[in-house]
Amino acid sequence: MKNRKSMIVNGIAVALTCSLSLSALAESPAAEVKIVRDEYGMPHIYASTTHNLFYGYGYVVAQDRLFQMEMARRSTQGTVSEVLGSQYLNFDKDIRQNYWPASIHAQIAALPAEDKAILQGYADGMNAWIDEVNRHPDTLMPKQFTTFGFKPQHWQPFDVAMVFVGTMANRFSDSTSEIDNLALLTALKDKYGAKQGMAVFNQLKWLVNPNAPTTIAPQESRYPLTFDLNKTQTAALLPRYDQSPPMLERLAKGDDGALLALTATQNRATIAAQFARSGANGLAGYPTTSNMWVIGKSKAQDAKAIMVNGPQFGWYAPAYTYGIGLHGAGYDVTGNTPFAYPGLVFGHNGAISWGSTAGFGDDVDIFAEQLSDKKPGYYLHNGQWVKMLSRDEVINVKDAQAVDFTVYRTVHGNVIKTDPATHTAYAKARAWDGKEVASLLAWTHQMKAKNWQEWTQQAAKQALTINWYYADVNGNIGYVHTGAYPQRQPGHDPRLPVPGTGKWDWQGVLPFALNPKVYNPASGYIANWNNAPQQNYPASDLFAFLWGGADRVTEIARLIDKQPTFTYEQAWDLIGKTSRQDLNLRLFLPALQGATASLPQSDPRQQMVSLLSRWDGQNRLAADGKTLQQPGSAILNAWLTSMLKKTVVAAVPAPFNQWYGASGYETTQDGPTGSLNISVGAKILYEALQGDRSAIGQAVDLFGGKSQQAVILEALQEAWQTLCARYGTDISQWKTPAMALTFRANNFFGVPQAAPQEARHQAEYQNRGTENDMIVFSPAGQKTPVLAWDVVAPGQSGFVAPNGTVDKHYDDQLKMYETFGRKPLWLTPQEVNAHKESQEILHLKP
Repeated sequence: MKNRKSMIVNGIAVALTCSLSLSALAESPAAEVKIVRDEYGMPHIYASTTHNLFYGYGYVVAQDRLFQMEMARRSTQGTVSEVLGSQYLNFDKDIRQNYWPASIHAQIAALPAEDKAILQGYADGMNAWIDEVNRHPDTLMPKQFTTFGFKPQHWQPFDVAMVFVGTMANRFSDSTSEIDNLALLTALKDKYGAKQGMAVFNQLKWLVNPNAPTTIAPQESRYPLTFDLNKTQTAALLPRYDQSPPMLERLAKGDDGALLALTATQNRATIAAQFARSGANGLAGYPTTSNMWVIGKSKAQDAKAIMVNGPQFGWYAPAYTYGIGLHGAGYDVTGNTPFAYPGLVFGHNGAISWGSTAGFGDDVDIFAEQLSDKKPGYYLHNGQWVKMLSRDEVINVKDAQAVDFTVYRTVHGNVIKTDPATHTAYAKARAWDGKEVASLLAWTHQMKAKNWQEWTQQAAKQALTINWYYADVNGNIGYVHTGAYPQRQPGHDPRLPVPGTGKWDWQGVLPFALNPKVYNPASGYIANWNNAPQQNYPASDLFAFLWGGADRVTEIARLIDKQPTFTYEQAWDLIGKTSRQDLNLRLFLPALQGATASLPQSDPRQQMVSLLSRWDGQNRLAADGKTLQQPGSAILNAWLTSMLKKTVVAAVPAPFNQWYGASGYETTQDGPTGSLNISVGAKILYEALQGDRSAIGQAVDLFGGKSQQAVILEALQEAWQTLCARYGTDISQWKTPAMALTFRANNFFGVPQAAPQEARHQAEYQNRGTENDMIVFSPAGQKTPVLAWDVVAPGQSGFVAPNGTVDKHYDDQLKMYETFGRKPLWLTPQEVNAHKESQEILHLKP
């Protein structure tokens, strides 16, 4: 910037005395970057070159979210201890152990100049504003830096990429519970014997359930049983999983089997601790989950296509996603994106729109490496002792000594756990390893796509397990389950670790042609709530997302199926209906009604079920704003908690029974950290209640030799006693408390990204996306070919001035979110200028 005396930033006039110099390419000409903010503070960037466009992007992100982004950078690279102290030391170790910096640097170095300009421009823009902050700390330094006692640092392209890698790749595409699964299997064999134990394991953790609701209807396509890979006929994947002798039994007499069996018992002690901390097992914790519905031209009433997305990342202050418009250098887009990625995850460009949900395909395997007891750092692979790659790490710790440690890597991936007693190292193999930056840029490049063909070209480059959705101005809609997935060796059970000795190494990556996808489905719509993409598609080994007959996506599909067409207002209203719906009523009411059918009306168990029968399943706030209008969910919670203890929990040996006791209603004082799902135990119980109608074999009788009806009645009696003790004996007077919803001041890692007092609250928990957006193509009676809205709560900004003044756009979308409102997303220069709140011109020079 030059020749400017002052500018307004976050409501504060700031004197500027210096030009901003760039580390841009030498041949970059002098250029102008224009920043126009609308009445909600959302910036639109106008520039003629890629570098300058993303320079403007990084610049406004630094203005709005500098502390949040600084903590995101530290959280994804494992440098939190440096500024917050030793309580984050183990966190930093875990983060550094889970990625390989040299790989990310190499991917960036190999990019073409135009793609490098994206990352470099973004970093340059961030740094330009950081320099301004350091020149004017009394007015521009976000108060959070003073509160926590450190200052912002300059960014590099590596930092920009790592925010994406550490959040999207290392969170949403890194789900695995194979080590824990092995411990569970060993415990089941101890209790039931080898053969029966494996059968019970399949009952608890099935790989494929053909009755699972799918985003692609079975009549459209099913996951292929055979396919031609490199001109070689490959045997069916799924039958091999189901029919081949279990891996552990095949190897029980060999060194590999002994290796796995020995290590299984070592993991049990950590399981309970993982659950106490995160509510689920596995390194990835318990990812929250998203929903989506896309209505095409045959089912849209007042438009050609309607896309409504509810991505669920958890609720945080400042907001998890960031709104942005990019205009120039081939881009003309508007929308929002997590942690201000340089590619919009949710948005449109006037010709097409896109959105996403987590895919949860199985793209991660654990290899148990046999370590040498004579040569430290060596492991056995293909008959040879091979030296592991290693890097030495130094963690700087605030007010304490620095800590040194070493990270190891094998041919399969990073070593995430070592068992010295058995000379075993567990290495994590990811099918997307080495493709992280390409996946980021696929999201960036899709913003230029104008049709299904161009869009799917980018979907093929997106290696993470994500569901991608598409709509266009002509009313076409589509879906791709993206990601790179391994071609495993025959006999490899992907739910369990395999030996890393070489014979279980992957045969490569499956071709994109096998990824589930659909274009203009016959139903006229696409719906997803992190359910199975396609019939017979194998689920992730992470038990929490069992794809089976009980699935919450049915709540979306049944509403869409109820009427032949939808207006876009009706499509938006589905958010409120699904977010307040009790997920268990539909599943268990028939069994409850059957069990109580012969009871007299005076029996309190009959009264509770009668109340459930009259209830539509919607949890609405009472007039007091603190309780629910009816106690339906409280009844189901109490009954299901008792029922699970009598069935699934009783059948599973400790401590693994803790995995299955949650009813799905549990919450913390501040409300859930993300969206609620049907609990794992409830999914397993549902299959047992189906009897012969279930596709899952019932190796153990969960009802302990009693009739289903008898166990249901026993659990209802216990529920009655529990609720009476809490609310009295008059059901009509039961006032059950509503769950709260809290926008937490920590990020999803649990690392502060704001001061504690910045947390925001609303009385009603809503089972919906972190943000919601709707994009409507060719709306009837409108001059513009597209209408778009979103709501990004609490708000666009995260800036708190040094004197404690909070930016007016920090939480101005909070009430809008609570009432299911939305704000417009502008695209054209005319629209943006008509709703302009401020404008800033940056004059850049090489």
